Amino acid sequence: MNNKITQVKVHIDEALRYMGAGQTKPTAQIIRAAELVEEACRPRFTYRVFDLDPVSEEGRISCRDGSSGTFELPGKDIAGLLRDSGRCIIMAATIGNEVDRLIRRLSVKDMADAVIADACASSAIEDLCDSISEMFRRKAADSGLFLTDRFSPGYGDMDISFQRRIADLLQTQKRIGLTVSDSCMMTPMKSVTAVIGIADRPQPKLISGCGSCDMRDRCTYRKSGTTCGS
Repeated sequence: MNNKITQVKVHIDEALRYMGAGQTKPTAQIIRAAELVEEACRPRFTYRVFDLDPVSEEGRISCRDGSSGTFELPGKDIAGLLRDSGRCIIMAATIGNEVDRLIRRLSVKDMADAVIADACASSAIEDLCDSISEMFRRKAADSGLFLTDRFSPGYGDMDISFQRRIADLLQTQKRIGLTVSDSCMMTPMKSVTAVIGIADRPQPKLISGCGSCDMRDRCTYRKSGTTCGS
């Protein structure tokens, strides 16, 4: 598989939702921030494919391979997602430190510009992850296989601390410059880790909606009567 993605896109309508301004018409300020973020992005990602053991009687699932041995994916929600999967992809992606530096520079000059750029950067990392998932999906389809949704630490009952385990498994600092602190903060900030199942039959979308999000109790979108997927 060609593992190069050289460009990502900021979807301005999505960035507006992140800012809680979903019905706002894009201004020149917002369009310019999107352009600056796209220019600053340095997309990189890495991944590994693991075999999966069957879901245990306790509702848990474990990965295994020759170098890492066997380890459990935390929580029962991920086991439910992967119940039909014989293998899984564990991935990490980032749009790079240049975006962090851009947001810091803007915050010194104009905090409004920084907030807009931050929302644009959130859209950009999502676009990168969608592009990576589509690459995986096409490769799986060539072999008659199907993928589940992406499932990230922090979703459902998968503790956010599993980000550190993923960083170790994938050697993200060495491979893509991504580090995870003891408090589970990722650097660069606009980075994602995730698990995707590989199955031999089509998989339903299982994790869409607020019920799977660890931000559901303090989400500004829900408070305003919308969702980030609206």
